[in-house]
Amino acid sequence: MEIKRGFVNELARQVGISHSHVSNILCGRKRPRYKVAKYLAIATGTETAVWMEGMPCDIRYAIEQAEEDSRLAREEHNRREYQRLVVDMEEDPF
Repeated sequence: MEIKRGFVNELARQVGISHSHVSNILCGRKRPRYKVAKYLAIATGTETAVWMEGMPCDIRYAIEQAEEDSRLAREEHNRREYQRLVVDMEEDPF
């Protein structure tokens, strides 16, 4: 997975650190302190340990998995909402 600059900028903004610091963490040049790792985990839907101990490929994989889980949850929510609307329309068409 290639990390897009927009993603890095948004993540940095959410966590309250610089773009370059996030980039250094994602490339494995730096390790975050616990507090920053915790905020990164919350912002990305991953585990704090991944940010503290993981290799760059582990971090990327965790982000990909979290994004996929989020996408699947949104799809399921949309499917249920659509079904609810269809049932409502069948019960009261006008």
